[in-house]
Amino acid sequence: MYSKWTNSLIDDIIDKIYDNVIVPIIGLDAFSVKGNEDISLAHYIIEEILNKCNFEINDLDDEEKIAIHKGDYRSMSILKRKLGNNLQIRLKELYNSDEWKSNIQLKTQVKQFLEYGKFPLILTTCNFKNIENLLYTKYLPIAYRAEQKAIQDIKLSINETIEENSMFYMFGFVAAGGGFTAITENDFLRFLHCYHDKNYHPKNLKYYLKDKHILSLGCEIPDWTVRFLLYSLKEDDFLKENTFGDDYFDGGFLSLNLEEGLSKFLRRISYFSHNNVTDFLLDINKKLIPTHKPKIFISLDSKEYDSIGKEIKRKLSDEFEIIIYNDFASPQYWKVIEDKLKESDFFVPIITSNAIVKLFTARTIPTEIKESKDVIPGLITEWQLALKFNRICIPIYLKETMEPFKTALQQKDPQRDKLWPLFFSEEGNEGIVLDEIFEISSELVRNYFREFNKH
Repeated sequence: MYSKWTNSLIDDIIDKIYDNVIVPIIGLDAFSVKGNEDISLAHYIIEEILNKCNFEINDLDDEEKIAIHKGDYRSMSILKRKLGNNLQIRLKELYNSDEWKSNIQLKTQVKQFLEYGKFPLILTTCNFKNIENLLYTKYLPIAYRAEQKAIQDIKLSINETIEENSMFYMFGFVAAGGGFTAITENDFLRFLHCYHDKNYHPKNLKYYLKDKHILSLGCEIPDWTVRFLLYSLKEDDFLKENTFGDDYFDGGFLSLNLEEGLSKFLRRISYFSHNNVTDFLLDINKKLIPTHKPKIFISLDSKEYDSIGKEIKRKLSDEFEIIIYNDFASPQYWKVIEDKLKESDFFVPIITSNAIVKLFTARTIPTEIKESKDVIPGLITEWQLALKFNRICIPIYLKETMEPFKTALQQKDPQRDKLWPLFFSEEGNEGIVLDEIFEISSELVRNYFREFNKH
């Protein structure tokens, strides 16, 4: 049914990503449920709604009993008929729940692709918001609500580039104040109509896409509507016969449940298609080198390098370059520490009971750092250097150490002029509090950095 993608096709995609001419569209199948990866997100949403509203399936006919579990627009239409406006209320409750926020994640290869690709614009067919918070790069959320308003369209600069990295919700999203979003089949069809209607379509988006290549990932929408949606977005640039061969990327549609008829149609118009999303992205990601991983300098007690240090490196190295320097025998030890601190993006001291003991053992904290080196515990000298070099400090406190640490720091720095500003800055770097180090994750650290940067 499908031909294997060629290395030349992957290379062409890589070149186009670097040229900023590929725009990804992500759908429900770009996500997974943490701890339950075997279930699709669409199916998960339906089952959660059914469980929470005590929906009686026996009231449905045989065809609807099968259809309702698919999690598509047809499923939502059946629920809408039974629940009315309560359906949107239930969806809002689900999307705002702590369980949703902690369990819904981008699939690994999709996430890496979006992170590595540094796409200025990402489109999504999903109707739950805050997808942009799952990525390290900042994105402005824009919800199209089937109206031609500036707030519902992307912003273009004079040179026709994206003014601000944007996550464009093609069918709106379920929000606290209600509002129009695509939930049922009728909603979806109305949105499709508006994308094709010049009185309603997002003008800037369509203008921006005219010379771009669309790559759809996990967008589970019906066969014929895929054709209509692509045509609405690209119009005259869309229907072209395949004269380039299999090594040229003009556009792509990858879906787990890709229908053979759609696949043949896409090939005729120069669009690549396949149902193996993960392996396809894996081959791209191998060649798509991230331009920059934020560098984190980890400062911790030397006794904890092999325990806490290794766990941090294991958990965070997928998204961050972790710097832990412990070559005590090096004659250039402090020179290397200073160089690594200067090149780091963030300074993360790990505050444990051992760190607090080290703070108490320093009889005094010299004003001059050169008097601190090899005289007081090394991690305290690292703190002094981080403050001197004006590093962004994000402390991690383990096992209720914040208050004891604050007390110890006040005793050693009563004037609050030596180390206090590093840990308790005017910007409000209150830090991350963990019971155990295994709770740390790239997502947790990334979200904290993003929130900190907003201040």
